[in-house]
Amino acid sequence: CLVIGFISCKNKTEFVINGAVKNKGEEQKIYLYASNNMGQMSPVDSTFFDENQEFKLKYKSENPDFFQLVIGNKSYMLIASN
Repeated sequence: CLVIGFISCKNKTEFVINGAVKNKGEEQKIYLYASNNMGQMSPVDSTFFDENQEFKLKYKSENPDFFQLVIGNKSYMLIASN
């Protein structure tokens, strides 16, 4: 189960994704992918889960776009904007 909360920063070109994962298994890291200029998804940030299985990811984007969160072999698509 993935729980996500978005928080936009004062800087309108950057956003922060805060979230928590339950039943993540042995996975220790989460990756944020964004589509590049060729339309392919590539990693732009990653972090380790803390002791409460929570995470925080950041990315700079001025426009709404598709993003993907990847935990092991599971992925979650989302649209983020400031």
